[in-house]
Amino acid sequence: MLITYERVVKIASELDKMNFDLVICDEGHRLKTQGNKAAKALKSLKTNRRVLLTGTPVQNDLGEFWTMVDFVNPGLLETYNVFKKVYEKPIMKARQPGAAKKDMELGKGRSEALSKLTGLFVLRRTSEILAGYLPKKCTLETSWELILDEYVIFCSPTPLQQRAYRALVGSHGLQNCLYNGDTQSHLKAITLMRKICNAVSLTTSKAHQVPC
Repeated sequence: MLITYERVVKIASELDKMNFDLVICDEGHRLKTQGNKAAKALKSLKTNRRVLLTGTPVQNDLGEFWTMVDFVNPGLLETYNVFKKVYEKPIMKARQPGAAKKDMELGKGRSEALSKLTGLFVLRRTSEILAGYLPKKCTLETSWELILDEYVIFCSPTPLQQRAYRALVGSHGLQNCLYNGDTQSHLKAITLMRKICNAVSLTTSKAHQVPC
């Protein structure tokens, strides 16, 4: 079954009746918060195997790291409160400027223990490793040197796209986005702009309209 995160939330009650051998979540960083509706719906699925794929490096927020680890290996790091006491607080305390030597030693030890434990199932692929599997960049040979280049192609928007873009930029909803702290509205506006640049027909869904 191929399904979007948004769809999982909508049909969670139906999915609860099914059994899955394996659940693979692309863009896994979207599930990094405990209150995420999609994360809750996916975690409730009946399966013994979960895999998260993400091209976004795990940030220094250990709370988010716990959430992702707990998704693929529930209970491994116990509850978040226990994790916070055993790992997060000592590690963060050791990183503070002027931290005492004993705090730094404790934080280092807990960090190494956490890395060793999660290293059993966290698989990293750095750019150096992936380079051998990615297609080569475009090459231009001249009489005096070999140029390695990446080509960026600009496509002019159609008249319809230009009108839609101008209408969005001048809309009351977008103006509100510029002057309030609603991050979700900002992201909706960016998504809508991207859809206009791809195809105006993608903006017809009410779910992608900027609130006025």
